[in-house]
Amino acid sequence: MQATDTDEDVAITVDYNRSHSYDIGGPAPICWKVVNGVMSRAPACPAELILTFSDPPPNPLFSMRDYMSHFRATINGQALGLVSLTSATTGLAHEIYHANVHSCVATVGFCSPFISNTPGLSTHSPEKRLNLTPIPSKPGWSTALIPNVVRLDPGTYTIIAHIWLETRKNNDVIKWSVAQAVTREVLPPKHFLTIAPAITYAMGAIVALTLAFLLFNVAALLYYRKHKIIRFSQGDILQAMTLSSIVAVGSLPLAAVPSTPSCLLRPWLQIIPLNFLFGLLFGKTWRIHRLLNNKQLKAIKIRQSAVFFVAFLLTLPEIAIHGLYFLLAPPTLSEKTVLNEFTFVNTCASNPFYKRIFDALHLVYGALILILGCYVAQKSAALTTLFNEGTYILFAIYTCSILAVIIVPATFAVASSPQTAYILRVLGVCLAAAGTIGAINLPKLLLIRSGVEMSLQENKTTAGGKTMAGSAKTSGNVSGGKDSGSTPTIILVKSHIPTSVFSKMQDTFVAMKKVKDRQEQGYALVSSEWSECVDEVKGLTDILGRCAVENGGGAAGTGKEGKGSARVAPSS
Repeated sequence: MQATDTDEDVAITVDYNRSHSYDIGGPAPICWKVVNGVMSRAPACPAELILTFSDPPPNPLFSMRDYMSHFRATINGQALGLVSLTSATTGLAHEIYHANVHSCVATVGFCSPFISNTPGLSTHSPEKRLNLTPIPSKPGWSTALIPNVVRLDPGTYTIIAHIWLETRKNNDVIKWSVAQAVTREVLPPKHFLTIAPAITYAMGAIVALTLAFLLFNVAALLYYRKHKIIRFSQGDILQAMTLSSIVAVGSLPLAAVPSTPSCLLRPWLQIIPLNFLFGLLFGKTWRIHRLLNNKQLKAIKIRQSAVFFVAFLLTLPEIAIHGLYFLLAPPTLSEKTVLNEFTFVNTCASNPFYKRIFDALHLVYGALILILGCYVAQKSAALTTLFNEGTYILFAIYTCSILAVIIVPATFAVASSPQTAYILRVLGVCLAAAGTIGAINLPKLLLIRSGVEMSLQENKTTAGGKTMAGSAKTSGNVSGGKDSGSTPTIILVKSHIPTSVFSKMQDTFVAMKKVKDRQEQGYALVSSEWSECVDEVKGLTDILGRCAVENGGGAAGTGKEGKGSARVAPSS
């Protein structure tokens, strides 16, 4: 096999003492020469004859595996008088008429190229014949790169590169046998810790069940997308949360298939969707907190795009961290030793320096977002909200936080056991996704299926112009006609009470809260403010009385239900 080499590829000088040959532990090759049929060992190899391992076998090696290695012959043919010999079988002339690799077990002692091919003692690779390639910048010199495959049983070996060539100078014909050696340890076959098929199937069943549950949520949200409860809950956000969960859960089987594409795809298909899901949860929490801490008693409408923008801002740093990591040190599949020197696991590895930095950035940023999300959710859960959504969001955020605190460190701790790590990853992601989507969507779907309707006006102001009936700014309680100090509650009823009743109730509560706030702030109320409040209460009493009479049921104010009377559903 010929090779084309640059000047930098080939060294024509050696930096070792040629008397320090490999049989006494030195780096130098050993040369034997045959003159007139008599073989003798040369005191040292000629300076014009260089044999080196340019790509030696790794150390250690593992049995039952093929290893490609290369050794290089670099020769000054003019100085030595190198000649080509013609093969009797092929009829082709070659300058190196024999080249191969010999491997001797340590029990043999000195490994020479003259030990026969004997299984268990010495093995020979197939013979090669080749010519040298001239080195243009070094007149008289030529070189050849010789590949060979090494496959050995367990043990300690001396592996020698061996060539035969013939020179003729001053009517002297000399055959040279040159050997260069390295010592290698061959370990038992590599044992890879993998995921058992039974575990793969069991985790696949969990993933399939979780996906079925998430797809059911997608279908239900699409089916009821025009229902008031879904519209007031910002249905597009609910769908986005569910779809993000589907992507994260659907990509879990990639972790069971070790490969470089899997290493590249998993962060983008698992971590980023989960971050976006948490960002949407935080966005809904921020929306509730913003609406219910409005001190001006004015209608506020926060669009779905604002919630998506908040979620994107929270996810953007994770995208930037992953992007930089993939540009500077893209992960690839590699082997890592565990337990002992011949037990391995497949792992996604990259530059250790960058990996430590980016892992720290992931953990620090994730911890900050979890703490912030829990804090805001706790504040918002204390407020009465439409469908009691603040409490459900708090549950979902706490669930994600607890799972992250438990699963992430545990996954790092069991990295040497891919089976355990895979189980933890699947269970953690599936529980987080199903728990979050179930907590947010199921109460609304159950409320729809129960037949409860909302007597609300969408995008219309009340008679007093105080608040928007269709907005999500809802809090407070309706109890005995007394003001609880909170803003109005949107009421769920099971009868078609005129919307004017609820509009009047909201106006009354606003007026009552205004009076109470003025008193708490120490201001004296003018007569017009008292009159406004009294008029609102009287108006509400009148309209409720008319409603009771028109429905022909139980007596007003008795608390008994009559035919067609309103039954107020719990607000929490």
